[in-house]
Amino acid sequence: MQSANEKQSRPLSSPTRRGRRGAAMVEFAIILPVLVMLLFGVIEYGWVFFKAAQVNQAARHGSRIAIRPAATEAEVTAAVAAVMTGAGLGSSGYTVAIGDLTVDVGEPVEVRVDVNYEGNIDLIGLPMIPIPDQLHGRTVMSKEGP
Repeated sequence: MQSANEKQSRPLSSPTRRGRRGAAMVEFAIILPVLVMLLFGVIEYGWVFFKAAQVNQAARHGSRIAIRPAATEAEVTAAVAAVMTGAGLGSSGYTVAIGDLTVDVGEPVEVRVDVNYEGNIDLIGLPMIPIPDQLHGRTVMSKEGP
């Protein structure tokens, strides 16, 4: 009669163990594409949020210049361009829309920066990951007085 220890110890290459390893490999092969797409999606969306923050920073910097009493559109555009260039978005084809700079003290002044995301600043560009067409940065601040 065999003891309990002898019954439990099987050779490492037994058919049962090989079957389990094969099943695990098949399960891994099935789930691997899903995990890879999830990983790339997380990376791409992190990049979207990072670039959106940079576009918002450019609009905010432009607004800080725009609210000064003697601000000009050229100064605002140059301020936005400086931030966009520093963020690596200088050649992304962005547009800048500046509100009325001649408003009275305390009135709102708006600066808006728009950039096409797809094809300009996307990181991975996989067609299966839904991404925004454009990123928008908009800031409104009150005009300062002399």
